Amino acid sequence: MANKHFNPDMQHRAQKDTQDIPGPLRSEAVLTIQTRAAQKLVAGRKMQIADPFNHQKKVVEHIMGVYSFGRRMNAIWIAAQYDDPYADWFLLQVESALETAKSTITEKTKELSQILESVDAIKIQTSHSIKPVVIKLSFANPYGYMGAYLVAEFDALSCAVLTAWHIGLVDRVPKRDIMITASKMVRRAFLLSTRWHFTGATRSAILAGEPIAEEAQTKMGELPQEILDITHRAKFAPDIRSVLDFVLPTSTENPSMGIAVPDAAIIGLDCHASVHGFGFGRSDSSPSG
Repeated sequence: MANKHFNPDMQHRAQKDTQDIPGPLRSEAVLTIQTRAAQKLVAGRKMQIADPFNHQKKVVEHIMGVYSFGRRMNAIWIAAQYDDPYADWFLLQVESALETAKSTITEKTKELSQILESVDAIKIQTSHSIKPVVIKLSFANPYGYMGAYLVAEFDALSCAVLTAWHIGLVDRVPKRDIMITASKMVRRAFLLSTRWHFTGATRSAILAGEPIAEEAQTKMGELPQEILDITHRAKFAPDIRSVLDFVLPTSTENPSMGIAVPDAAIIGLDCHASVHGFGFGRSDSSPSG
């Protein structure tokens, strides 16, 4: 017997309401670079060193920039979502390194501002590039943006120290020391992301003493208990999901470098440093993008 309450129009409307869901969130962030020193921290650079066995060849060592950093951090971010405690541990370490570098750069910038304001009779403005380079950014995790903020602060410090040197308030030696120390701190924070490798071990596997946990400990070291107990996580760590939902993303990255990295982990390489706007680069229901 037919259902007298069945209404085809109501069923069609219900299906339409279910299908019409909001898409991923998108926004724009722009990084404006004033100095060449800061530009090197965006795209990274390659340093050539003479090969001791063959002077005709060069050994190329990659120095990581914010693009590669954001890409690697997305791999760690995804693994932390699916209960990889080593990924959680590295998010915490990277976050701490970024904060330490930011604190040092901010302190040095304040010192230089005081130096520039020390001449009462002359009003000194910090130098700016007549043709800054503007870069559009879109990362799939907060740490890519945090790296970009750090580069922006380093750029402001570089402008201040170069201004103080140009007008004779800071000599060559402290100028060089400030620039080298600050840039090394940024690179050190970025480089931490390369020390993490995908092991496939989850907290449950480690607590159960599975063979994969032993392999992970051999490769990555012993975890702090507070990380294993989830009592201490990074401030920007993602919510932990069920490992049953995990799908290994595809990538063009070298498999030996750890977990595969999605091609969409970092978007926007338009080169053209202050940060304007903030971009999620991911859907509101999926922190990983």
